[in-house]
Amino acid sequence: MRNGKEIAAAADHTLVLTTDGKVYGWGSNPEGALGTGDTYDKCEGPTLVTSLADKTIVHISTGSGFSVAVSSTGDLYCSGDNGMGQCGGAGKAGRSEVFAPVPFPELSGKVVGVKSGASHTLALTRDGQLYAFGRGRDGQLGNGRTTNGSTLVSGLKGVVSFAAGTWHSAAVLNDGSLWTWGNNSKSQLCDGATANRALPVQVGLPAKARATTVAAGGLATLIRDADGRLLGCGDNQFGALGSDQPPVVPEPTVLATATHASGMA
Repeated sequence: MRNGKEIAAAADHTLVLTTDGKVYGWGSNPEGALGTGDTYDKCEGPTLVTSLADKTIVHISTGSGFSVAVSSTGDLYCSGDNGMGQCGGAGKAGRSEVFAPVPFPELSGKVVGVKSGASHTLALTRDGQLYAFGRGRDGQLGNGRTTNGSTLVSGLKGVVSFAAGTWHSAAVLNDGSLWTWGNNSKSQLCDGATANRALPVQVGLPAKARATTVAAGGLATLIRDADGRLLGCGDNQFGALGSDQPPVVPEPTVLATATHASGMA
């Protein structure tokens, strides 16, 4: 894997995207998340994903038992577990063992980015709108409901960065504002509370801070601002947000200066 340019790692499987637009995968595969047409684990090194071999892939993402890929034509493909609609109905109802098109007309030829949580997917279109599908029990689809499905995330335009945590979601708009929704059990929505939110809510940032990039983990959220600082909120019981922070960081807190934050993708 000397020509890899993007990597996506879930709990049990990994994908790598190469500079020539090909995808390789390895790891656990009981739901067909590797898109190789079977459910056999791949434990002896990277395997070419042949169900994408005739396409040029530009972005990849992995969730729990499923994987998603964006082609150079702006189309979205998914393989693996679809029990909660996290593949948008691609392939068979329960799962797909190969990468199949996500059948949403509003996304066809328009997708420029994708992120996956444990059982939900976020897809960004070229006009800056964000779509969500899959598990919605914690409100992570951002449509005001707590049911599984597919939807345009409510009220967001001009999205420039977005993230899917395990059960929550986040987005940065072109005005530098940060918005979060979904599970909030450890204040990972950065709003100072612990109540779940089924609609995006703007997060208060420190004075004069403008968000540029956001990333989300299991129960935490990280933000880079225009000055290159790294901010974070959420679960810190194992020191993920810094040893000098409390076990739960309820609101965006500066964790590092520009020197340390510059590598965040």
